[in-house]
Amino acid sequence: MTDQIQELWQKLNDNVKAYNPKADFTLLQKAFDFANKAHKDQKRKSGEPYIIHPLEVALILAENHADTTSLVVALLHDVVEDTSVKLEAIRKEFGDLVADIVEGLTRTEKKYETIKEKNYSHEMFRKIILAAAKDIRILLIKLADRLHNMRTLKHMSKEKQHEKSYETLEIFAPLAEKLGIWKIKSELEDLSLKYTDDAIYQLIKQKVAAKKGERDKKADAFVKEIENLLKKNEITAIISGRAKHFYSIYRKMKRKGKKPSELYDLIGIRVIVKTIPECYHVLTVLQDKYEIIKEEFDDYIKYPKPNGYMSLQASFKHGNEVFEVQIRTEEMDLFAENGVAAHWRYKGESKDVLFDNRIAFIRDILSMKSKDPEAELMLEKVRFNILGNDIIVFTPDGDPIVLPEKSTPIDFAYAVHTHVGDHCSKAEVNDSIATLNSEIKSGDVVRIITQKNAKPSRQWLNFVKTSQARSKIRKALGMEDTGKKHKPIETDLIDLIDFDVAYDKFQKTMCRDCEVKYGIPIVAVIKEKKLTVYPKDNNPKLDKHSKMIELVWKDFKERRSTVKIVASDKLGLLTQILEVFAHNHIIIHSINTEPRKNRVIFDFEISSIADENEMKVLFAKVEGIMDIFVDYNV
Repeated sequence: MTDQIQELWQKLNDNVKAYNPKADFTLLQKAFDFANKAHKDQKRKSGEPYIIHPLEVALILAENHADTTSLVVALLHDVVEDTSVKLEAIRKEFGDLVADIVEGLTRTEKKYETIKEKNYSHEMFRKIILAAAKDIRILLIKLADRLHNMRTLKHMSKEKQHEKSYETLEIFAPLAEKLGIWKIKSELEDLSLKYTDDAIYQLIKQKVAAKKGERDKKADAFVKEIENLLKKNEITAIISGRAKHFYSIYRKMKRKGKKPSELYDLIGIRVIVKTIPECYHVLTVLQDKYEIIKEEFDDYIKYPKPNGYMSLQASFKHGNEVFEVQIRTEEMDLFAENGVAAHWRYKGESKDVLFDNRIAFIRDILSMKSKDPEAELMLEKVRFNILGNDIIVFTPDGDPIVLPEKSTPIDFAYAVHTHVGDHCSKAEVNDSIATLNSEIKSGDVVRIITQKNAKPSRQWLNFVKTSQARSKIRKALGMEDTGKKHKPIETDLIDLIDFDVAYDKFQKTMCRDCEVKYGIPIVAVIKEKKLTVYPKDNNPKLDKHSKMIELVWKDFKERRSTVKIVASDKLGLLTQILEVFAHNHIIIHSINTEPRKNRVIFDFEISSIADENEMKVLFAKVEGIMDIFVDYNV
């Protein structure tokens, strides 16, 4: 064993011991010995012993706190593909789980056509997703494998360097982002930029390096200043400076049309606290001290990104300096940095519902594989609608906005800012006037035209898709929930009934002595131009001057309800709530969180008509829940 191999092996063991002292080191040693023997006498294009590569892949995974199984497979991942060892030998020595993951990785390694040829990306993408649907660790290992290959890309031909870099930007970096593995995503993008546009890469590198000492001094000063500020306010926090990645600088240059010198000197600060309320407390303290740049503020705690990323992000001015701040809890920081790679460290080998929600895009994308025979169209779907039921549309300035499929300009307006939504009067999509209820698609450029006197319309509630927009519209209309126990107001339910036009001028009311719930069979008693709605099983009495008709609800299958759960700010509570929903086969379309003092309010939009009492029974055994309300989305 060479010194380099021994050093890497020791480093891997040390890293694993640091975050998972209970890992199966005997199994790791067995996997290393097995792989080292299988790859004996093999060399990489760099001239290094081949075993260096699987060791580096395992090390990347360990840096992201992966589980023992992932590390074992990382060491073995090229054995079947590149040596004479058969899969049956892996199965015999390491069991079915390890063998199945190795087999999944091997299937993704079949030869593809070049990037210039028609079905290249379609075929590679399809194979990766099909394999990852069986076990997400296949994708994690694939990402680590790609990262080490990108680190050693200098040993490949120019053609291969370009091919692998474009492939990485189109497929692997977006996949890493979707899984929330920001460290891998950022390095993949930086390395790809080096080979796709070396001139701009070197320019950014040169500018950043030239000011590094000055920037570090400023960052250290801000860190100390913020530390003292938070101590005065009795907030315990971990504060650090953070480097901006080259590709993020490049992307901002492209989006804002600026030079590297105008962007690289932004200082990044990260503040990590214990609880969600503390995140907002820190934000308030910083706002009192510094001038916040409002258009640069994002609340990803209240409105998490589709991949589960949660954080408060804000930019502040202090004199002539601008610094960016990320504020998050320890748990948010762990998953922001390591994404699903760290999942098994806390959950063992089993899966939980929150985790399943983060990787649900893999199951969703499987249905696409046979619908688009044109590979170029598939690649566009990957680029704009990366692997889930989300779309990405753009502001006129090129800023991306993530929304659910079939969203409207109104959803877009509220995603940009509440003020934009509340004063929206018209919309342009791709420079053409569009109706406010029109469906926008991935890649569209949307411009909202506002007017000072414009106000939300109740009709908007009939077609918006996001719970964020719906909540803001209801608030603007004075329909916002007060936190007290309530039922849907009568006019809400009346508006949801499909009345014949013959009854347009009739006075319509709900029966006073019964409870009408949306979705149940209903009838109406008609008497003297008055129409009263009853549950059908109430068997309302008739006299000679009245008659009864059956009624139906508007678009009943499309209606949803929102379950509002008020709970203590307790670590892991969201996971427990999601498990209850999953156990009862209740489909969740969106989740919003609203932190309050010492508590948090969760809004779950579900695809069924929830009963408030039934919901309370379902969650009775979940500790930390204070109250539950149900709202009906009109």
